[in-house]
Amino acid sequence: MKKTRKILLISAVSCIIIGIVLIICSVSAAGYRMENLLRDKRVKNLMEISEPFDSIDIQTNLDSVSFVSAEGSGAAIEMYEGDKAHYTVEVQDGKLTIRYDDNREWYSFMSLHFPTSRELKLFLPSDTYKSVVIKTNIGSVTIPDSFRIEELSVSADIGSVKVPKATG
Repeated sequence: MKKTRKILLISAVSCIIIGIVLIICSVSAAGYRMENLLRDKRVKNLMEISEPFDSIDIQTNLDSVSFVSAEGSGAAIEMYEGDKAHYTVEVQDGKLTIRYDDNREWYSFMSLHFPTSRELKLFLPSDTYKSVVIKTNIGSVTIPDSFRIEELSVSADIGSVKVPKATG
């Protein structure tokens, strides 16, 4: 074997061994809990909506959207938010608007990612809604048949849309 090839092989094996040692040290420092290595800590929040609305407009990037029938007339939203990625929720002129604001830097996406729940759950009364507009880039949309929606627009670039008994 040539001398340069031996040097390159020894260098490559050394880099692999150093990488493995660094990974073991990082996992050990995190208490063997992989979620401690994540940069953006996500917290589950429940927001109650007291204002009346009959239209819904949702725009999110990576979350699945699920409608859940709620008891009574109150509405609530269950969402997972991070330090620099959060939802803006407002009711104005009878329209519930939910927007996902991601203010993270471009390099924050280059970290360890482990599966965490990325679901936006809307606990709503099974009323009739005039208009529902949902746009998600990656994620599924689920609306049970207990909801009556006059005009529905769903856009999901990657994911599934489950709306049983839909017509039109």
